[in-house]
Amino acid sequence: MWIYLVIAAAVVAADQLTKHLVIANLELYDSIDLIPGVFRLTYIQNEGAAFGMLGNARWLFIVASSLVIIGILWLLFSGRVKNRLLCVSLGLILGGGIGNMVDRLFYGEVFGSGKVVDFLDFYLFPFWTWIFNVADACVVVGTGLLILYIIISMVKESKENKQHVEANSNDDGQDGTADGSGEQDQGTPQD
Repeated sequence: MWIYLVIAAAVVAADQLTKHLVIANLELYDSIDLIPGVFRLTYIQNEGAAFGMLGNARWLFIVASSLVIIGILWLLFSGRVKNRLLCVSLGLILGGGIGNMVDRLFYGEVFGSGKVVDFLDFYLFPFWTWIFNVADACVVVGTGLLILYIIISMVKESKENKQHVEANSNDDGQDGTADGSGEQDQGTPQD
């Protein structure tokens, strides 16, 4: 169960380290091609959510992120989560949420500007225009794993319910009688 915290701490460390390296080595809006035509580092500051969505809603993101972080920590310390896939997914979401929260609260002027440092820029596809960071990627992967966990749980529960129904239907009338009373019809005596 402590895998949550290990994953979350690793995500926060990787996220903050990469952001500091970008800030130290690139000017705002500068780019460096790493894989020409596919991937580059482009330093921007994002006021929105993951991938730049819903800009200028700083306090909404701070409140929403805080609620998610508190909820995940509550789950961790309540001991309710035992599944490894769920632990990994929540650890990724927790780490990503904390990583971007650090940016919103501490980068910029007094108490932070509310902006998040983004720099991962895949431009292979013309429809993909978003630039993101390690925290965003971990939140997206964690959410995908959470959806996978929910689907697996639903399929498993459905199979268990089906087996339970089949077992109960086999038990009704298992003694060879239609009504399950245990008495067999002797029929009429033959001469």
